[in-house]
Amino acid sequence: MLKIAVCDDEKAVCDQVSGLLNAHNNRYSVSVFSNGAELLTSENDFDVVILDIEMPELDGMTAADRLRRGNKNAYIVFLTNHEEIMQEAFKVRAFRFFCKPLCGSELYNALSEIETEIYSTVKLPVFSQGVHTVMRLSDITYIEAYGDGTYIFTKNSVYDTKKQLNYWCKLLEEKGFFQISRTHIVALGKVDSYTRKNVIINDIEFPLSRLKVNAFRAAVMEKNY
Repeated sequence: MLKIAVCDDEKAVCDQVSGLLNAHNNRYSVSVFSNGAELLTSENDFDVVILDIEMPELDGMTAADRLRRGNKNAYIVFLTNHEEIMQEAFKVRAFRFFCKPLCGSELYNALSEIETEIYSTVKLPVFSQGVHTVMRLSDITYIEAYGDGTYIFTKNSVYDTKKQLNYWCKLLEEKGFFQISRTHIVALGKVDSYTRKNVIINDIEFPLSRLKVNAFRAAVMEKNY
């Protein structure tokens, strides 16, 4: 789940942006701030900061500069009515620059790209057949349960682990994976197609639990907006 800060001195803008985010079934943890000083005093470490540039007392550009010093990895998304400030935005490594009023589809596309970047660099420690391996989440295609262990399938390799499927479910929760049955977890980004009975990845069919059909469909739609 992405932790997102929304900071704007206009309540209507905060309400609009937080409303767009909260419309996605608690996919995001959203905190709202009415000025830059309030944002900087927060103890939360946000993944994304959606920040108005023109605010009284402490403007958004100054707030972003101070924020960048303390949280070098945060994705900064600027909101403004003036495109000429765009050049300044790149000095604090802004990820996106949107003019008001904010378009929902543009916001969702930006957040989807951010999630892809974050999860593609997240590393997962795996102990398989006496060897410790660290793999990227983006490399995993699906996980299959067998007896007391699991197989982790990537594009080119299979890892035999002694962890049960439930362990991986908890570890990969909110990270783009879905348990489609008692025996399989799939990477939502690797799904080619699906029916009410099966999920297809790389021409392999996996059974989809009847009780999970609606939740899976919703998860796929959320992943692809």
